[in-house]
Amino acid sequence: MMWTVLFWITVAAALPTFWLVMRYNLHMFQLNGYKNAEHMTWIKKNAGKQALLVVSGVLGVVLLFVRVWGLLAALLIVFLITIRYYFYLKKSNQKKKLVYTKRVQRQVVTDILLNVIALVLVDVFAGFQAIPGCLGWWSSVLPEATERPV
Repeated sequence: MMWTVLFWITVAAALPTFWLVMRYNLHMFQLNGYKNAEHMTWIKKNAGKQALLVVSGVLGVVLLFVRVWGLLAALLIVFLITIRYYFYLKKSNQKKKLVYTKRVQRQVVTDILLNVIALVLVDVFAGFQAIPGCLGWWSSVLPEATERPV
C-alpha cells in the first residue's frame, strides 16, 4: 500500500517536472532561432543544466526492473530538485519570454504524444503490473495482459 502511495506521489511530481523541463528547453530552442546546429552547440555548452534529467532517467529505468523504496524516494527527491532548479532557470537569464506560436504549440503536442507513446511501449515491454494501483481497470480492458509473468 505504501509503495503505491509513494509511487503516485512520484508520478504527481513527475508531471510538473516534465512540463518545466520541456518548456525551458523549448524556450532555449526558440531563442536559438529553431536552428538545430546552433541549439546543439548551446546544449553542449550547457550540458550541466541537463544532468538532473540523466539521473532521473537512470533511476526511472532501474525502477522498471527493481522495486526498491530507496530508489523511488531518490527519484522523488530528484524530481523535486529539478522542479526547483527549472523554476530558478525560468526566472533568470530570459532575453525574451517564450511565445506560444503555432510552431511551439505543434512542438508541445508532438512532445506530449511521443512521451505517451513511450509510456505505452514501457507498458507493452514491462507489463502494466509494474504500475501499482492500475491493474484492475487494465485487466478488464485486456484480460490476457494480466497473464504475463511479472
